[in-house]
Amino acid sequence: MRVVQLVQQPLRRGGEVFALQLGEELERRGHECRWVYLYDTPAGPDRLTVRGSDLVLRGDITSRLETTLGVHPRLAARLRGALARLQPDIVQLNGARSVKYGAVLRRSGGRFATVYRNIGDPDEWIRGTLRNAYYKHVVFPGIDAIAAVGASTARSLRRRFAAEVPIEVIPTGVSEQHLTPRTPRNELRRMWDTPDDAVVLLFVGRLSPEKRLDRLVDAVARVETPVVLWVVGSGPERERAEALATELGIDARFCGVQTEVGSYYAAANVGVLSSDTEGVPAVLLEAGWAGLPVVSTDVGAASECVRDGTDGWLVPTDVATFANAIDRLASDADERRQFGHAFRERVRAEFTMSRIAERYEALYLRAQR
Repeated sequence: MRVVQLVQQPLRRGGEVFALQLGEELERRGHECRWVYLYDTPAGPDRLTVRGSDLVLRGDITSRLETTLGVHPRLAARLRGALARLQPDIVQLNGARSVKYGAVLRRSGGRFATVYRNIGDPDEWIRGTLRNAYYKHVVFPGIDAIAAVGASTARSLRRRFAAEVPIEVIPTGVSEQHLTPRTPRNELRRMWDTPDDAVVLLFVGRLSPEKRLDRLVDAVARVETPVVLWVVGSGPERERAEALATELGIDARFCGVQTEVGSYYAAANVGVLSSDTEGVPAVLLEAGWAGLPVVSTDVGAASECVRDGTDGWLVPTDVATFANAIDRLASDADERRQFGHAFRERVRAEFTMSRIAERYEALYLRAQR
C-alpha cells in the first residue's frame, strides 16, 4: 500500500512522533510511506527531521480563514496537488487540523481512503453548537475509518459522530529502535552530575502548560526520600519550572530535548507524568518498555496504559497524593523492581510498534472497502 501520513507540523510531540514511527514500521513491512506536513515549524530542538522525500506545505497556521472556514483554500489546493502526485491508497489523518483538510479533500473527490487517528476525547475539544455541527456534517462524513487511542474516546466518537464507519481502539505503540540505550547508565549520570545510587525521577515530554510541571516540581519538593528529577524536553514552561525548582530547592536537571531518550529511561528509576489532560501517554509505555515503574495523574487514557498498583501508581491531580506516591516508590527498591518487571512484560507483549502496525494494516484494508 501507498500510505501518506498527514501531520500538522514537524514538531517533536506525541502525535507527530507516533506518525513518524508508525510510518517507519510500515516501511519495514513493505509499504510505501510519505509524510506531508501542513505547516512548518522553526528550526530548533523541537523540530522533527524532515526527509528529502517529505513535503512541508507551509500553510499559515495563524490565518483567520482557518478559524472562520475551517480550512484555508490555498493550503487545501496545495494539499490536493500533493496527493494527486503521490496517489496514495491511504491518507492517515493525524490530529485535529489534519482531519479537517483530509476529510474535505476526500469528500471533494479524493481517490484515496482516509483513516483518522483520534487522540483526545471529542467531548473535551469539540464544544459549541456550530463547531459540533461542522465536524458532524462536514468533517466526519469524509472519513472512512477511525483509530481511537482509547476505549472511552471510541465510545464518544460513536455516540457523537461516526456510528457508520469502522472504529477500532488502537493504542500508541512503542518503537524499540528509538528506545535502544546508546549511552551507558553511569556515563549519563556523570554527565548530569547525578550519583550512581541516586533515585532518579524522569519526566519526558514537551514542557507545555497542560503537562503541569509546576505540579511535578511542587510534589518533588514534598518527597521525603532523597531523589533527583530529570526533565527531558523543552517548551514554553521550561523557564518557569526551572525557577520554581530553584525556589523550592529541589535537586533537578533540565536536560532539554534528547534524541537518545532510551538512554535516559535506562538510567532512571521512576517515570513521572503530572498532566491535566492526555490522550494515551506514549511516555508511560516507553517507561514500561525500559522496566520503569511510573507515577502518573489519572487523566485521559492513562489507566489503559498503567495498571494501578501493578505497573505503578495512578493518582488524582492533587499535589499531596502525587508526592506520596512518588515517595512510596522512591523509598522501596523492591516495589520498584516488582512494578517495573510487570510493566515491562505487559508493554512488550501488547504495545510494540510491530503489533500496532499490524492493526493499522487491517484497519487500512477495512477503510478501502
